[in-house]
Amino acid sequence: MNRWNRCVKLEGSALEDFFDNYLGSSERSLLLIAGGGFDPRSTSIARRVAAMGAPRKRALIIREERPGAPSKLREQADVHTAELSKLIADSSVADVPIFAEGNAVVGGREVAKLLGQQDFSGVTDILLDISALSTGVFFPAVRMLLGEAERNRKLNVHVVVDEQPATDYGIVGVASDRATPVHGFKGRIGLDETGSHARLWLPQLVLHRRQTLERIHTAVSPDDVCPILPFPCANPRLPDQLVEEYREMLEAWKVDVRNFVYAAENDPLDLYATIVRLVDTRERVFAAVGGSLVTLSPAGGKLLSVGSLLAALERDLPVVFVESVGYEITGTGSESAAGPPKLVHLWLEGEAYDGRRKTR
Repeated sequence: MNRWNRCVKLEGSALEDFFDNYLGSSERSLLLIAGGGFDPRSTSIARRVAAMGAPRKRALIIREERPGAPSKLREQADVHTAELSKLIADSSVADVPIFAEGNAVVGGREVAKLLGQQDFSGVTDILLDISALSTGVFFPAVRMLLGEAERNRKLNVHVVVDEQPATDYGIVGVASDRATPVHGFKGRIGLDETGSHARLWLPQLVLHRRQTLERIHTAVSPDDVCPILPFPCANPRLPDQLVEEYREMLEAWKVDVRNFVYAAENDPLDLYATIVRLVDTRERVFAAVGGSLVTLSPAGGKLLSVGSLLAALERDLPVVFVESVGYEITGTGSESAAGPPKLVHLWLEGEAYDGRRKTR
């Protein structure tokens, strides 16, 4: 059975009960890891955690540092970081450089190093709030935390997010000049054994990311492309808009309309199951003719990205992306446009899976 086929996913009133009756228990000791960024959702989860009076709690606030970031975005990040520090009194702030000299992408490696230095003794539950964390940071963070939970069987790992697709789509990254694997997610790229494999690329289509996807396509050099479209989704016209925007690229990539992958925008487990099923099918089909290599490129809403993350962890898939050197904010990604919190929780590892752990 696949690892997260029965993953605990909560939202709405069920999540409120979970916060109050499980995480709010006096037996819990919480560590919240969150991004102190410009994203208007930076403090949503922390507000909810702060409202729980019973458990012991502390926070690690991650500041993603990019050279040349606009002063307005830095000021917003400063405000959110200060608010996070007030909400969780026992908190520390860690600056994570995303680029080194020469524009080498080091954010994933730096966050892995940061988490490797943390003392998790006494912690019962880690809540990783990915609302204001980038792909290159939260993918390695999840891998590191799951590894810690493998060593410490009393540790629970939760991913939480204030999921607002309009805000995600309104935050447009300014692409760096090259595509690279996410730290810890190189998979089997570059190995001699995969040199002759049939290469399939699963890019997540997002508005206004043409340059990014072109660079990844060049780096991956796939034999086939199956673009991922959000459906069903909050904006029912979005799939058509995406196909229209990328029409020329899809034709150049020789994408057949039957090769689109549709995934529910608000359910990462739907995309996770779809990718795992597709990977397993290709492994069987191509086993006799050289093998198959599937590469992922998440680029859109947070929950769909989590679906790709879980599949990459499950099947050791490469994840290739273009790190952002900065961000541009459209009207839909502004502070004023952010709606009320829409909190979603996934319990990835811990006591909810004790039975599964015993069979490993």
